[in-house]
Amino acid sequence: MSPISGTCEVSEQPDEKSAQFISVLSEPALVRAFRVEGQLIFGGAPQGDAGFRTLRRLGIRTVVSVDGAVPDVPAARRHGLRYVHVPFGYDGIPSECRIALCRVLSDAPGRVYLHCHHGRHRSAAAAAVALISLGVLDRSAGRALLHTAGTSPDYRGLWDAVDSAVPVSPDELLQHEESLPESVPPPPLVEAMGRAESLLTELEDRPRSVQDASEEIAMESPRHRALLLREQLKEMLRLPEVQQRSTAFTQQLERCRDLAVLLEQQYQREASPPAGRSSDAEDGTAVQLIRNLRRQCRDCHQTFRD
Repeated sequence: MSPISGTCEVSEQPDEKSAQFISVLSEPALVRAFRVEGQLIFGGAPQGDAGFRTLRRLGIRTVVSVDGAVPDVPAARRHGLRYVHVPFGYDGIPSECRIALCRVLSDAPGRVYLHCHHGRHRSAAAAAVALISLGVLDRSAGRALLHTAGTSPDYRGLWDAVDSAVPVSPDELLQHEESLPESVPPPPLVEAMGRAESLLTELEDRPRSVQDASEEIAMESPRHRALLLREQLKEMLRLPEVQQRSTAFTQQLERCRDLAVLLEQQYQREASPPAGRSSDAEDGTAVQLIRNLRRQCRDCHQTFRD
């Protein structure tokens, strides 16, 4: 990947941070995708085979995931794409991850797609830090990139990583010549959280229950998703890593589980509403429970992970 020439001038006004070097990429199979000067694209995880087909059409040859979940390497291979997995959390970007990102952007043939789960926080920070380290952007432009992507100011570790990024030296790249893995197995808690996050996102996208559905459709219904989420949170509480955490962390996770139980019960009530009462009347309650669950997850992340 050839570096982008020059340093971008960015206004100091926060509402004008969406500078010309970054633009929104409207692709249905890519979540919140952004193009940086035509060379690097970053965003959310590709949506199935359609997402990887889109990447191939856009000239992508290498896909980099900074998400904790194991990437879909088989799907990428089916479309002739190479995966590189450089996972990190919301509390910052470790030095070895920064160097790995620089190596990929420096050496990969063709364009690179860099993604996290939603495309708003970690992928934006990774793109900014790597481009600053390679001398493509300055820190002001890096912060502009985060502003444009909508990176939350609550994730101070990611913003600090951009503010503290410095150019990478050739010696640093040579000292980290080990192979770049296609996937890194996540710790059990990270894997479990990723599954819970996926279920919650599915509920947010389709909160209404399915009535009189076939067994196949019922398995995909919000009610069934709520059941799976409840079981996922219950199993997380049994993990040794969780049991070794603080009481405050366990209590936060228990609150999430209890909300999932209430949500499942709400969907059960909607499936059999009292005579003369429409199930739609309770739909707002399910939506509110989903919002409360998201709020609890966000609070937990800010307290214990970010």
